[in-house]
Amino acid sequence: VSSYPLLSTGRFLIYIVASLIRLKESLVVRNKRNDDPMLMAVVKDIKCLITSTSKIPSDLHISPSTLVDTLKRYEATYSNGIYESIAEAKNIMRSMAEYAKEYCV
Repeated sequence: VSSYPLLSTGRFLIYIVASLIRLKESLVVRNKRNDDPMLMAVVKDIKCLITSTSKIPSDLHISPSTLVDTLKRYEATYSNGIYESIAEAKNIMRSMAEYAKEYCV
């Protein structure tokens, strides 16, 4: 079964990456208690999945690997946003760009 059609749709791609990040973080917290080397190998594999999934190219949408640049352009375009929705969008994009910086840049 190919997951590419879902991954080429921006919201599903972002959802999958965010879910992988949550999984990785929960395993890291769990591993701090047990120091399990097998669990660290799984965490390493999940980091690879996050990075590779974030870099799937598509002309249909922005991807996690392009979020940082997209945020810069959005903030420049709407530097004096007068609508609340623009401020909310900037906040959402900033938080998304933070994980993109960690895994994609």
